[in-house]
Amino acid sequence: MYTDESLVYSRGISVDRGQNVFVVGRDSNNLMMIRYDGKDSKTLLTESDGLNNPVCIHYNQKKKLLLNKVICVDSRMEKKYIFMVIIIFSEFTVIPGALRVYKKMKCGSNDYNPIRQTCCNGEVSTPAGWSCCSTQAYNPELSVCCQGVVHSKNGSSCCKDQAFYPILETCCVDALYPVKDGHCCGNNIYDPTTEKCCEGSINQNVKPEYKCCADKAYSPALETCGFGKLFSPEGLGCCADQTYIPQDETCCNGTVTEPSGLSCCGKLSYDPADQMCCNGAVKEANFVCFGNKQEIISRYFVK
Repeated sequence: MYTDESLVYSRGISVDRGQNVFVVGRDSNNLMMIRYDGKDSKTLLTESDGLNNPVCIHYNQKKKLLLNKVICVDSRMEKKYIFMVIIIFSEFTVIPGALRVYKKMKCGSNDYNPIRQTCCNGEVSTPAGWSCCSTQAYNPELSVCCQGVVHSKNGSSCCKDQAFYPILETCCVDALYPVKDGHCCGNNIYDPTTEKCCEGSINQNVKPEYKCCADKAYSPALETCGFGKLFSPEGLGCCADQTYIPQDETCCNGTVTEPSGLSCCGKLSYDPADQMCCNGAVKEANFVCFGNKQEIISRYFVK
């Protein structure tokens, strides 16, 4: 009888054509191969390879595959495990492969294997470990996901649902142009040397000193912009939706009065040299305003 202290609670014995014995240790979480004459053995896989309470094993002599899609049931744990292995044995040499043990998991209404598959928004996709693009798994190192559509363009970015190369193309909102480092004005591309973008509108035949007045480009030397409107000549000021001449007029909350240099009392203008503002009303300077009351008391009665 063969014994080995490293094999605890042996289960599921299988043999190959050379009568070499394969056995798993359920509590020791290992897979051992025992030479046909019982004189030698070797541990092939351990818990670090993914073994977790293995309970059965099978060697397919025709395909020379160990544990090829075997369903094992542990009566003690009453849990079902599926072993998927692609490991080929030749005497005591393990040709690189891997053992995969997993408990069934749900992806939506379907069972899936997280070792081989990826669950993407309730749909099973392959392979495992990839990112999801809607219901499809994809490799972000080789592809890009744009609004649920996978594009096979390495190093690309998204322009809405299209993939593009930033080093060769320009994306303006959702429009793609074959120009590197282009300038966008809304969905359109423009040339800043001869055009100016004002609130999404492209103005042509402009000069470097031009500025924006709402969606229009203008020359400050020739026009004045007031509240999104252009006025001529230059040098005017804007007072609400009208213009005024700052040198000759005063603007008080949208109301233009003469002369310039006056102070404002709401929409009213006044000369602080001989007038005062009292709660929105213009009064003579020799009166005093108290609190919120429009009370006027002559300074002659103030003691």
